[in-house]
Amino acid sequence: MFIHCQACTWYLIVSVEEEWVPPTEGIDPDADFFSSSLLHKYLTSIYYSILLLTCNDITPVGVDKIFFCFSAIFLGAIINANIFGNMALIIQNLNIKNTEFQESIDLANTAMKNMGVKSELQKDVVAYLQYTQQSANGQQEFEYFFNNISPSLKFMVIKFIFHEECYNCSIFEKNRPMIDFIIKSIDLQLLDPEFPLINQGEGGNTFYIVKNGELQVFIKDPIDHKDLYVRSLKAGSFIGEYALLTHQPRSASVRPKSYAMVGRVDKEKFD
Repeated sequence: MFIHCQACTWYLIVSVEEEWVPPTEGIDPDADFFSSSLLHKYLTSIYYSILLLTCNDITPVGVDKIFFCFSAIFLGAIINANIFGNMALIIQNLNIKNTEFQESIDLANTAMKNMGVKSELQKDVVAYLQYTQQSANGQQEFEYFFNNISPSLKFMVIKFIFHEECYNCSIFEKNRPMIDFIIKSIDLQLLDPEFPLINQGEGGNTFYIVKNGELQVFIKDPIDHKDLYVRSLKAGSFIGEYALLTHQPRSASVRPKSYAMVGRVDKEKFD
């Protein structure tokens, strides 16, 4: 990190002109400082300014210079303490999050062992927790952010988030007036893993645009009524338009695989 104190630099330049020559074990002991170029003098002064601010050795001459060096070194110690203190706080917060997550993994492992869960299933559970951890943190931060901004700012953020997805949606045919109207009608919805966003057979009254995450589509087997996986929907996909356009029940079920974010438009505004 480069720290430049203009006051220290100027004072050192003046001090050098008063024949306070830097220590011979400094930058270049064989060079004639006073006959060197202005750039060399300035860079040398910056070097000794950094020495002061980082509490390194420098030899002042006279009471005024001793007082100045003491003040500069004291200021430098405060600056260093502030920088490294903030870095330590950041690292500590990261360690707290990692420790809490590791504790949750340990609790899950202990609970599964107590229940006699098979080792293969234990691995799947741990892998799922690790997979969703980062998304869960981001989801909580985004929800907190949206709950603490004004409605006008929230609209501007939603417009920024969903403009590209709406513009590329084939239903709107890149019709800007229609896209602007739809963006104003979007409500943001944050989804937890396996949340039943759409259930097959229900009436359709909502259109969805996927912003991030992965949503899985299922249909029921007509014989044993089990859910059969069909495909995945990722960012930029849209869901639910068929039921709204045809007034038919939902033709499939949709659930997020992990945490996801979608934009929701109700039937009245969609029509």
